[in-house]
Amino acid sequence: MPSGTWRNQKKATLLQPRRNKSQQAMDKIIEVTNNHPTSADGFYDSEKNLSMNIDYSDDDIIIVDSMREIVESSQVRVRMNGILVCMDGTAQTEINNHLVTIKKNQIVLFPPNTMFDNFLFSIDFKFKLLLLTNRIIQQFLRPYIQIWNQVMYVNKMRICDLTDVDMEFANRMYDTIRFCQKYSTNPYRKEVIQSIVQGGLMGLCGMLSLEQESGENTHRAKGKDVFPRFLELLQNSKVKHRPVADYASDLCITSKYLTMVCKQNSGKTTMQWIEEYTLADIDYYIKKTDKSIKEISNLLGFPNTSFFGKYFKQHFGMSPLRYRNAQGNKTEENG
Repeated sequence: MPSGTWRNQKKATLLQPRRNKSQQAMDKIIEVTNNHPTSADGFYDSEKNLSMNIDYSDDDIIIVDSMREIVESSQVRVRMNGILVCMDGTAQTEINNHLVTIKKNQIVLFPPNTMFDNFLFSIDFKFKLLLLTNRIIQQFLRPYIQIWNQVMYVNKMRICDLTDVDMEFANRMYDTIRFCQKYSTNPYRKEVIQSIVQGGLMGLCGMLSLEQESGENTHRAKGKDVFPRFLELLQNSKVKHRPVADYASDLCITSKYLTMVCKQNSGKTTMQWIEEYTLADIDYYIKKTDKSIKEISNLLGFPNTSFFGKYFKQHFGMSPLRYRNAQGNKTEENG
């Protein structure tokens, strides 16, 4: 490695975005969902800050396009799903204690709670970093979530080479987002930008699905086979709020073994997965449909609306009706 061509960042961290009232309100949700972030607020854990250029940020999405300042700080744990595209140069870092080299025209995918340490990069290193909450991932990729889960939670991290066409796609998507930000007075600017990000994720899932088909490993360990089967079963279940034993029975294994497999493959228990998907469905039906609270409660398998209301308030900090009305008020304000 030539002397003077690398900058040392032993323990990199990320700049915390500005807080607003809606982000502060989401803190409670973060706390009761086992620290699997549902909002972009507080997206990392570290003792010090690394100044970064936050190009775009809302409750679910953060886009970073450059580092403004490099300082030594403590190890960082990123609490959101991450997609990093290396535009130029080379970087080295320890990701979950494994040394990784990232080169130009490569993409790095990592799940929430990924640890970064001992960061080195060449002076020409350039990147684009997209950070996404679990909630927006499930909302954007409902029909394709199995592909995402396979990469993020079965493989835990993926570094892929991008073709020239892939790089052009990524650049054009980013440039379109930058262009849309000029529409500061447009009441639907956030929705437009999120639609662009959703399209980019679908393109990424298409690339990953082709890669999986061409490199399918037919000799997976039993646990590696059980976990994606569980995620597929969970995703395709209309009623997700069910006991762990029900899912284990469907997979012909014990509850204890299923929980062990989930923990080993993703760091989360079976119940945490069930809860995360249940909350995503609740959020979707409350915000995106006109179904009554009773209809949603019945549809998602809750015994009665009273139980559903208590469950909802425990996780969202308010009643279902108040939450829906709050979303309606936001739409009116944007309009």
